[in-house]
Amino acid sequence: MNIKNRFYLGVKALKKTLFVCISGIAVFAYIAFSKIDIVSPGQGIITGENDKVEIKSPNSGFINKFNMHEGDRVEKGMVLFSYTNLDYTYKGLTLKDIIDFNGQKMKRLQKDSELLTSLLIEATVSPTKHELLSSRDFSDLSYFSFKAEYDAILLDEKNLNEKEELLQQEVKLREKQIYNLQRKDSLLKKGGASDIDIINNISDIERQKTELINVKMNF
Repeated sequence: MNIKNRFYLGVKALKKTLFVCISGIAVFAYIAFSKIDIVSPGQGIITGENDKVEIKSPNSGFINKFNMHEGDRVEKGMVLFSYTNLDYTYKGLTLKDIIDFNGQKMKRLQKDSELLTSLLIEATVSPTKHELLSSRDFSDLSYFSFKAEYDAILLDEKNLNEKEELLQQEVKLREKQIYNLQRKDSLLKKGGASDIDIINNISDIERQKTELINVKMNF
């Protein structure tokens, strides 16, 4: 399995994780919204002394609307006033903050999934879009780490290709030198050259062969 295949498998695995996270947050948000209670009925005791009316209730809150007026007859079961239950209000605010936070998190995960998908398909994002995302709150998305890894892989691949090309050129050069030295050896023998010249030429041939082996081993 080559480097690119491992990279693509890593991106696909992360996409599956993001999908699970997004689904979980969506379910949580649905459950949270479904449990918001906007009605808070309760019982209390109303007592009067002189010109004051005192209302005692186990629930905390403040009255926001009276349904009675001076001189009205009060009977059991009547709704005398409505009030804001602070306990429910604070719980609702806390729940709203949690939902807002998870909503933002879901948005980020969706954006990350979208970018990772584009990375699998095109392996590139326009420079303008890349710069725009980096300058916003998306700079810590996992997409950027995968993109940096992919760019590093491309650079390594490019360097390896260039090195291979240079080595191939050197191999051809060494093989040509060996061929010329072998021709020289044949001419030296036919021309009746001295033994020392023939031996020196053979040494040159062997040296070129050794260097050729070293070049191939370094690749």
